[in-house]
Amino acid sequence: MTDCELRYVATVDDGAWSESERDAGRRVEAWLDRCAGFIRETFSAVPAPRADTPGVEAILRVLLRREFNYQATGRVAHLFPALGERIARVVAEGRPLPLYFLHHGGYRASSGPVLADLVFAPDATDLLLLYQVARLQRAMTAVYPPGIAFVIVVNNGVAMETNDIPLTATEGYAAGLRGMIAALGATAAVTVLVQSELAPAAPVPPVPPVEVDETAHRTIERFLGRSCSVEEAGHRAAVYVASEARWWDRIEAIVIAAAGLILRQVAHQRCLSFRPFPGGAIRAQNGAIGVTLRDGGRDPLPFLVTSITARQRELHTIPVRHEVLPGGPMA
Repeated sequence: MTDCELRYVATVDDGAWSESERDAGRRVEAWLDRCAGFIRETFSAVPAPRADTPGVEAILRVLLRREFNYQATGRVAHLFPALGERIARVVAEGRPLPLYFLHHGGYRASSGPVLADLVFAPDATDLLLLYQVARLQRAMTAVYPPGIAFVIVVNNGVAMETNDIPLTATEGYAAGLRGMIAALGATAAVTVLVQSELAPAAPVPPVPPVEVDETAHRTIERFLGRSCSVEEAGHRAAVYVASEARWWDRIEAIVIAAAGLILRQVAHQRCLSFRPFPGGAIRAQNGAIGVTLRDGGRDPLPFLVTSITARQRELHTIPVRHEVLPGGPMA
């Protein structure tokens, strides 16, 4: 097993609790082990058959639950007719509902205020995503026994075009993620779609740079893993918009052909959202996950660690070991 850095904030309701890093690490490891066990149990179970034919509305209600989707129903109601048609087609064919989740470019950027090396390996953030997928699978099979076919989409071609991120590095992340999925016994229901593994597309044509503010400039530097000028940031922002738009057209065509649904981490008028881990945050993307350790034996509460979080909260980094994290005997 290898260590995986995981930041946490030691807090409780009365604000008087503290513990050693070793004990904190053990609590987090035990929690991750429970999450992994839930995933294995979920994807090894045989759903009970139903005598009735599940309705489209019941399936859609599961996807719209607050534990999975943070968007208000009214904001996505315009999607229901098209989504309903696809769901009805899948139900008529009796197959799992294809869900395509737009994850990230195949690496993690720095979450702290100081630029750090980019990370090209899955970690506890990915484990929690799979835990969330397992929770969705359980909720879905209760109303629709075939359940879901969850596809994690890695747009590493966009990352290469925008930030010069080597495909070999992001493909290594995808391989590690597939290993984690296999170690958890989820390969029958969870797969990884990698942009660079599809037929290559023509390069993005030259585009004029756009203006970027200070916040956008810093974000671009995090994704680059190094400092850059405002001019370079404006150029890369423009390339990203063009590259991402072209990728959207391509992935949308794949999803429509499968009668599937696209899920995004951030709100979008053309698709539903999906929380990548249990808790209040709406996204993980290229960020890291931290946990708040709580009193009373309750499970740690995950949260998103960003450059802003790192300035506003006292964060500690602890080594966390688990068999499905990179380097473990089952990976």
